[in-house]
Amino acid sequence: MRRLLLVLIAVLVATPVAAQMITPNPRAAGMGFAYGAVARGFSAGFYNPANLGQSRNPGFTLGLPMLAVDYGSEPIPFQEFKDHEGEFIDDDVKSDWLDRIGPNGSLIIRGTADIGEIGVSIGPLAVTVGTVGATRADLPHDAVELLLYGNAGQDGSGSDTLEFTNGTMSTWAASRVGLSLGLPIGHRMSIGVTGKYIAGHGLAAGRDGTAQLTPDSGYVRFPVIVLVDEDNPMQSDGFGVDLGLGWRSMDDRLRLGFTAYDIYNNFEWDPTKGRATTGDAFVSVDSSASDFDDVDLADATDSVRAAAERLAKDAIFAPTYRFSGAYQVSSMLLVAADAVIRTGNEFALGKQFGNEFSFGAEVRILPFLPLRGGIRTQGPRTGFNGGVGLDLGPLQIDGAVGKRTDGGWAYGVGLSLIGQ
Repeated sequence: MRRLLLVLIAVLVATPVAAQMITPNPRAAGMGFAYGAVARGFSAGFYNPANLGQSRNPGFTLGLPMLAVDYGSEPIPFQEFKDHEGEFIDDDVKSDWLDRIGPNGSLIIRGTADIGEIGVSIGPLAVTVGTVGATRADLPHDAVELLLYGNAGQDGSGSDTLEFTNGTMSTWAASRVGLSLGLPIGHRMSIGVTGKYIAGHGLAAGRDGTAQLTPDSGYVRFPVIVLVDEDNPMQSDGFGVDLGLGWRSMDDRLRLGFTAYDIYNNFEWDPTKGRATTGDAFVSVDSSASDFDDVDLADATDSVRAAAERLAKDAIFAPTYRFSGAYQVSSMLLVAADAVIRTGNEFALGKQFGNEFSFGAEVRILPFLPLRGGIRTQGPRTGFNGGVGLDLGPLQIDGAVGKRTDGGWAYGVGLSLIGQ
């Protein structure tokens, strides 16, 4: 039983998820990502290329590398786990956690990391580069019970039969290079397009697993497919197109935008490059067996190759739509709001984050020291963000921090150069 417990922990805790290929910047993060109508210069290449054709778009901008991280868990906020780190967890807390997960629910653990915004713009043209990685784990109720109580179970008798058939995991990383152009239409409207090259570094996923733990035996089958190229950092590649529209009022105080990301995208993981494991283990009172050896997909069974093909067809960049607006209330106050609608099935890259709705503001009591705040809902989660900048004319330094209701935190800091 001890061996089975270790196997389950290794398989279920090393579980991973998804994000969209929009690399944020710290100014956007500080405003709760309500940034589609605000972005200018190279940032417009990520958020809405039509803004490159709008008035007051800088003649030159340069964005230097930044790092942003975001993590959390639900329905038990990540902070609750940290609060009990290194101490004995009493039964009341364990019971409360299991009740909140529910008999048919899951503990969801997620995280993302972005490296960007790296970009340069000259007038209506921008080149942008970004890398994103994401991970997600869905641990069903009985798997969490096993981790909390061991094979004795919640009642302590070891007489329960624990089932975990809904556990899933996924993790991936990809980079993009985009070339954006924005053009004015008349005096107040603009259109924009971003053509982008996407390189997929790797994707690992496990789903359709089954497991059972009885008082006398245990069994787990959690097949995992890893799509990587051992000899090349790019497992696969493809191309995509984003389209944007922008509008401004006569006095330039109100701005509206619409962006269709990945309106065309032929990126697809290569289902022939990688490896797989069936993840089988069986333990009883008098015998045991396991199979966690990797097999190259070229040598895998027909069913494993078919599963790899399904994974590659599901894990795509489906179209995403951003509706955005910003209003310059005064020289001191800017407010903005965005809505992001994602499409695709539940396994599409980014779909598991759900639709987003955000509102943010930037206040400049001192012109060189912008203060920012924002709120964003992302599916069932809500995040509260804040940030500060140092505007030294051509040099801007921005930082942001965020707290989410699922207990996670987000951080970001960046440096950019702006020329008129």
